[in-house]
Amino acid sequence: MTGPLRTAWGLLISLLLLTAGDAVAQSFGLGGQSGPLEITADQGIEWNRDQKQYIARGNARAAQGSTEVRADELIAYYQASDDKSVQVASQIYRIEARGNVRITTDREQVKGDRAVYDLKKDSIIITGSDVSLKTESELITATESLEYDEANKVAVARGDATVVRGDQRVAADLLRAFLVEASEHGKEGKDLVIDRVEAEGDVRVSTPKDFARGDSGVYYARNELATLEGNVRITSDGNQLNGGFAEVNLATGVSKLKGSASGSGQVRGLLIPGSAPSGTQ
Repeated sequence: MTGPLRTAWGLLISLLLLTAGDAVAQSFGLGGQSGPLEITADQGIEWNRDQKQYIARGNARAAQGSTEVRADELIAYYQASDDKSVQVASQIYRIEARGNVRITTDREQVKGDRAVYDLKKDSIIITGSDVSLKTESELITATESLEYDEANKVAVARGDATVVRGDQRVAADLLRAFLVEASEHGKEGKDLVIDRVEAEGDVRVSTPKDFARGDSGVYYARNELATLEGNVRITSDGNQLNGGFAEVNLATGVSKLKGSASGSGQVRGLLIPGSAPSGTQ
C-alpha cells in the first residue's frame, strides 16, 4: 500500500469512469506509469445514476505499466455536484473491489476477498480469510483484515496476523506495522519498509532455532530485536524459561529474561539434563 498501490486505485478509477474520457486518467497522474492503459471487463461497465455508482462486472481488470488490478466486481461511489466544471473523477469518495481481489505492482502484491478504499481518509481496508501484502523483503498475512493508513504509513493486520522477514517471524492476534522509506534503514530508493511492529495478544516471535511468547511485544526490524512483556516464555534447545519481560535478539540468538520490565520479580526455568539454554541470559 505504498505509492504504487495508490497508482493501482488510480487505475480503478480510470476503469470505472472510462465513459468520462481520457481526462479522468490524466487527472490522477497514475503515479508516473507509462504505456497504454489496458481495461477489460467481461460483463461491461454500468452507470447507476440514482445510486451514484459506476460498476464494472466480470473478471474486471485494469493494467498499465507494472501495475495491475483484478476483481470480480469493481464499484466507484461518487457525490454529484451542481458545478458542471467539476470532473466526475474528483467526486469519487469510495471504491470497492469485490471477489478475488488482486493488486500487483513491481514491488508489492496484495490479495483478499474484498477491498475498500476511502479517498477522503486515504486508507484502504482489505478483508477475507486469506489476506496478504507481499513486498520485496516482507510478507504480512491475516485471516480477518488488513488496513493501511497512507497518511501515517501504518498497516494494521487482524486475526492470526503474521509478519515474515527472512527467517524471522512475528505472529499475534493484532499487528501494527509502521513503515518508513528504505533510505532510513540505510538502503537505496524510496520504497517503504517495516521499521517496527507492535504486537498484541498471544504474541509469538520465532527463528528456526528459537521461540518466544508473550502477551504483547514490539519488533524492531532494523535492529532485528524484539521485546516481549507479560507471561513470557522462551524455548530453546528443549529448555523453557519463564518471566515477565524479555529482550530477544533475533540476529545473535541472545535472549535476556527478567521478572518485569523494571527488572524486579522472579524468573523460572525448566532445564533438561544434558542441554543448556544456549544464547539466554
